[in-house]
Amino acid sequence: MAELPHPWDAYASAQAQLSNRTALGDRSWGLEAALNQLVVNMPPSLDQLATVQASAERRTRYGRALIARNATPVSGDTQSVDSQIEARSDLIFLGRHLSARDMASLLVAGFGHAAASDAARQRLARARRRARSLLMKHARR
Repeated sequence: MAELPHPWDAYASAQAQLSNRTALGDRSWGLEAALNQLVVNMPPSLDQLATVQASAERRTRYGRALIARNATPVSGDTQSVDSQIEARSDLIFLGRHLSARDMASLLVAGFGHAAASDAARQRLARARRRARSLLMKHARR
């Protein structure tokens, strides 16, 4: 078989290394970045390629460390992403169609705060009724 020119032999080498990996990690993301560099900036030098790969590995490690340090793990049942997007969409829709006072009543109740007076409970009941009616009409469209 004929010898491949520089960019393509480097690409084949990185592709072979990537295909031999059994786990996704820093090295995998570095190899993927090197492959992208080869395709986008033909032909980079081998030094540039090594730098791109090392930088991508370092960014992946750093990102993972930031997440581990700052994120709290989620436990228990969580809603699916689809239901979260749908809920956010409904809240935006209601925010556009309800009065600010009705929306505030719904949000306060949604955050778990009890209505302080009979008037506040009635206002909340009316806001819920309006919201339910608006969402049902919106869902039919």
